[in-house]
Amino acid sequence: MISFAQFKTKILPFVLKVESGYANVKGDKGGETYRGITRKNHPEWDGWKTIDKKKPIAQGKVIPELEESVDKYYWDFEFNLPEFDMLNSINVALILFDWRIHGGLSPSKVQKMLTQRFKVKNNNSGSFDRDTILLMNKINEKQLSDALLDMRREKIASIIKKNPSHVKF
Repeated sequence: MISFAQFKTKILPFVLKVESGYANVKGDKGGETYRGITRKNHPEWDGWKTIDKKKPIAQGKVIPELEESVDKYYWDFEFNLPEFDMLNSINVALILFDWRIHGGLSPSKVQKMLTQRFKVKNNNSGSFDRDTILLMNKINEKQLSDALLDMRREKIASIIKKNPSHVKF
C-alpha cells in the first residue's frame, strides 16, 4: 500500500512539475486551471475561492496557501478513487497516476493488456477496482511498468496525430 506521505513525496511532485501553477491558456480544453485542477471539470474545488480573490494572477504562479488543498484533492479524487493507493509499486502507481492526470488512461484497455501480455485472467470491469489492483500487484514491477509505458507512448502519439496542436500540452 502507498501512504499519503509516500504519495506527497514520491508521486505528486512528478505531476506538479508539469502542472506548474495558475494557467488559463487559449486552446487548452480544460480552460482555467490551477496545478492541473480545471475549473471546468472541478468547479467545486475550494481553491477557486482563493484564486478568484487573488486575480489577476500571472501564468504559472504557485499560491503557497493552496498547496495543502491541492495535495488533498489529488489524493482523494485522483489517486484513491481508482484505488491506486492499494498498489505495491510506487513506480507503477506513478505511471498510472501521471497517465490519469495527463489524459487518456483507459482502465479497460489496461485490463485487456494485462490479459494479452501477461496471460492473466481479470474481471474486465472497465475500472481500476480492487481485483484489478491486486492482480497488478502480482506482476513483475519492471515488466508491468514497461508495458504501461508502451501503452502510454502509443496513446500520446495517437493524440498528437489526431491534433498536432496538442504537442504543446
